[in-house]
Amino acid sequence: MAEPHTYEPGELSLAADADRIQAEVQADNLIDDLRARLNDENVDWKSAVFSVISEWPLPDEYHEGEHYIYLLDGEAFDWRSLADRLIRSCEGLVDSDELEALLLGSDPPDGMTDEEFVRVLGFEKHRAHLNYLYGVTVERGLLLATEETIRKRRVSRGFSPSDDHMDDAYIDLYRASIDELLASYSDDTGWVSPKREPIFQLVDSDAFTYWLFKRRFKLAEPARLASDTRKALEQLERMRLANVKRQAALRIYKAQLAQQPPKKRRRRTKAPAVRR
Repeated sequence: MAEPHTYEPGELSLAADADRIQAEVQADNLIDDLRARLNDENVDWKSAVFSVISEWPLPDEYHEGEHYIYLLDGEAFDWRSLADRLIRSCEGLVDSDELEALLLGSDPPDGMTDEEFVRVLGFEKHRAHLNYLYGVTVERGLLLATEETIRKRRVSRGFSPSDDHMDDAYIDLYRASIDELLASYSDDTGWVSPKREPIFQLVDSDAFTYWLFKRRFKLAEPARLASDTRKALEQLERMRLANVKRQAALRIYKAQLAQQPPKKRRRRTKAPAVRR
């Protein structure tokens, strides 16, 4: 039996580059196949898109000047970002309202059971999706819920709700101010504060949010973790219901506009000349 080959550092880099190139070629082929399938009016576009997502080989990529990150830290999978990128590459083949409903909808998507969602994503991608769901989506819900609690507490004590004391939410959840957290994040990941981009672009990023989730998970007691998760899920449910109501109101408004007869254009009459 032949002994396994031991890579030198340079060879390992070349092997990684070759794997990346092969993955990029596979990704291009998957997008070509998706376009061909979506051109068939009888094809279920969601099934076609999730079929590509289940086979997608790239953890991230640059496309048309934008950096798409699908897999955070090799463990948290953002299927919505990938779905958005795939359908952008098939412009005009998916209704924009249906796409928005998918990207802003629930997990699993409407009309799909948990078991079906596991099947269409595959076990590994679904497990990574759960990491993203709790590590990014739910974490943001928790931060919003904590900020709201602090805001209500300030109002009950007679302070203005517009006063900016949201740093208290970070201290409450992560035991550090936002500046201290950014410094720790920089130490852990090598991130360098951009000179021209505002800091909030990092604060709102998926990568930073996922890092915060893992920090909180290490620091919090099990009972606090359960309580915080419940609070975050309740916040997300309130947001979901508010969005459902907004979408329903928008549909009613569009239907009412469609039923109204077109307004007749009023003819302009020329003003009579004034004799001098």
